[in-house]
Amino acid sequence: MFVENRRFGAAAIAAFLAAAAAAQDAPASAESRRAEAERRAFEDLETTFITATRTNLRREASPQQSFELSGDVLIEEDLARTFADSFRRLPGTLVQKTSASQSSPYLRGFTGYHTLLMMDGVRLNDSTLRSGPNDLWSTVDAYSVGEAEIVFGPSSVLYGSDAVGGAVNVIPKHRTRFGEGWDWDRRVIFRGATGERSLSFRVENEGNVGDDFGFFVGATYQPFGRIDGGGSTGPQPTTGYENLGGDAVFDVRFDQNWSLRLTAQSFDVSDGWRTHSTIFGAPFAGSTIGTDQRRVLDFRRDLLAATVEGRDLGGFVDGARFQLSYKGYAEREDRIAGSGARTWQGFDVDTFGAAFHLISETGLGTFTYGADWYHDDVDSFRHNFNAAGVQTASSVQGPVGDDAKYDLVGAFVQDEIRATDELSVI
Repeated sequence: MFVENRRFGAAAIAAFLAAAAAAQDAPASAESRRAEAERRAFEDLETTFITATRTNLRREASPQQSFELSGDVLIEEDLARTFADSFRRLPGTLVQKTSASQSSPYLRGFTGYHTLLMMDGVRLNDSTLRSGPNDLWSTVDAYSVGEAEIVFGPSSVLYGSDAVGGAVNVIPKHRTRFGEGWDWDRRVIFRGATGERSLSFRVENEGNVGDDFGFFVGATYQPFGRIDGGGSTGPQPTTGYENLGGDAVFDVRFDQNWSLRLTAQSFDVSDGWRTHSTIFGAPFAGSTIGTDQRRVLDFRRDLLAATVEGRDLGGFVDGARFQLSYKGYAEREDRIAGSGARTWQGFDVDTFGAAFHLISETGLGTFTYGADWYHDDVDSFRHNFNAAGVQTASSVQGPVGDDAKYDLVGAFVQDEIRATDELSVI
């Protein structure tokens, strides 16, 4: 496991939650949580859906094929191992798994920088992505997902060139119940599986102070063991790994129109072997196993975001959203070839973002317009060693430049004209 000094860590959040959970009343029953999840599933077509048009509309009115994944359904019914794995339940998708710890969904045949992943509107895609599968999707904690809005097909007009296959916007869990006085709840989630010798653990605390302040804090720990292939395959060595994550959302309501949301996340995937390329792989249908003695990846994503949102403003601008964000991503790979030669490589990306999004109701239709800017600071390295452990070369990691800077600037305008009660032209 590789450890770096980042902006914040999941361990501190977990310590707070463990102490707070001991002081809580009994959580809501499993039956009541399941009933709530079923109610949300049946009302799916009536829920507010934002991603398709950047405006509030019912999902049934979306101009593109779209789905909403409920976090409670993923955990309590699908028993999803990871967020990316949950896409297997959707039509028109394929989940590619390079290893047990690496999953990358395909939307309409596209993945990598051809599909856009967002967290509460913040772009997680960055300049280091390739067109093929990537590890970014594996850094979304399935247990922190409140809901995920998924739009299939080109969304490049609103989101840029990396939204060809589709766009996915994950809404993190947050406090949804407000009222007078002080109220808070806690929840503990366990998931166990004998086929992979795993036990996932999640603890959550949420609450509110009146109608003006709400909070949600959670932490996840997932030690996955060796996958048992059954039959003659049996337990597969080096298929285990660990996930550790923490998340927090704070909501402040200034008045009936304006609100502030502060979001923080950290998620770490460690000791993830690419078993197929090593001598520990298992042949399948005549395939040959790899020759590497070791090939292990660690990756981590951090996120900080501040979002100010105004609704029903009543002027020329009826709705507004302003956002500042920071995303940190780090990846490391330790690889020892069959000859004993070793490669140690990795990269770090710090992404700073700013965006605004406005909605105006006019006689010419509903205009949705805005702009965003994202700046990447990228560092990468690659060190080669011979079998004796002597360093032989140093360079950058593949196509990822060292000490590089990238800027992404986008602007959009959309007009929705209501032709009839049943027909809109966008």
